[in-house]
Amino acid sequence: FVLKRIKNKIVGKIQLSRQEYKDQITSSLDKGNIVIITGEAGIGKSALAKEVLANNKYRSVAVLGDDLDESKESEILANWNITSRLPELFKSPIWGDGGKVLLVESAERMLNGNTDTAVLFLENLLKENHEVKIVFTIRKDSLDQFRLCLACNGIIITDDYVIDIGLLSEDELMEVERGIPQIRPYCSTDKTRHILRNPFYLNTACSIATIANAGTLKESEFKDRLCRQIVSGKKHEMQLITQRIESLIDVARRTSKIGMNLVKCEMTDAVKSLVDDDILVGQPEQGLLRPGHDIFTDWGLYCYIDNNYREVETGKISLAQFYQNIDSNIASRNMFRQYIETHIYEDDRNLDAFIRESLSLRLDDAFYDALFYAILISDKGASFLASI
Repeated sequence: FVLKRIKNKIVGKIQLSRQEYKDQITSSLDKGNIVIITGEAGIGKSALAKEVLANNKYRSVAVLGDDLDESKESEILANWNITSRLPELFKSPIWGDGGKVLLVESAERMLNGNTDTAVLFLENLLKENHEVKIVFTIRKDSLDQFRLCLACNGIIITDDYVIDIGLLSEDELMEVERGIPQIRPYCSTDKTRHILRNPFYLNTACSIATIANAGTLKESEFKDRLCRQIVSGKKHEMQLITQRIESLIDVARRTSKIGMNLVKCEMTDAVKSLVDDDILVGQPEQGLLRPGHDIFTDWGLYCYIDNNYREVETGKISLAQFYQNIDSNIASRNMFRQYIETHIYEDDRNLDAFIRESLSLRLDDAFYDALFYAILISDKGASFLASI
């Protein structure tokens, strides 16, 4: 299931080579037992891992980061109709001569649960099976914390074994543009071209109806329109569209509170249609679901924060109520920081007053940290601080 859901072609027909990254991953696998593939959400980490491990020289098992709690091992293996412990599985002759690789998708999810148990499980796996290799994919904003957790358990990963996946090159973007001419209107400005160099957004732009006046939109607005069209779906009535968006926001918030695990959902028409479109995935027959991509989770959290921010602007809620409404888990705090960064970068006129008043409130330290961090790392941080 984990590998099956990973898409490695733009709209199912254009497969970009990205050979440099595949060579780096292969070289690191040849030299070491642990490789980390990192980058921003949607950049193609999983697709590259899938392509490398599809080579006949490897035999791989793929799991999600939140599944790596040893207490859940029997449940994971039961889903594959396997009764052996995972270390025993790796000793089985069914592997043949191929290199044995465990792919851990979305390893940042290990940070939200019993991280020490998960790391100990991996450590024992390597001790019992010296020929086994482990490949992690992880979002860049969680990389340092993840490496620190590994180091605290005696697993040191040097930079040589960390592959940082960048945006598509201009040549790669032009290759897709030639194959799918409908995206040319989106490629008219540097802002939109920059966004489309992320494979997820590029695939989305190739899959939807043209967005009018895309070149005049801010980066955040363009990303929002792309995600909103996908989540809204095709040929739905406005009421169902609203319900689909509300359902995704609800699931994104609830999964972020429990380490991106599956959450129980009422299987309404809106939720069923999101499952049909692979926007929500999991075990629909049991009503257990989560967003099908990290970007859907991000967008749901972003929308929730933005909805509350707009209510502060209109006076519907107070700023104190805003902070009471915003969830305090890691994913939500990270999205709050990114939200503030974006609004600083895009010169939001109302942000000065928002931050001034925020700093006068008695907030949780996590929100103070997020505000100051967003300001300090922004290219416009110095001028922004001067203005307030």
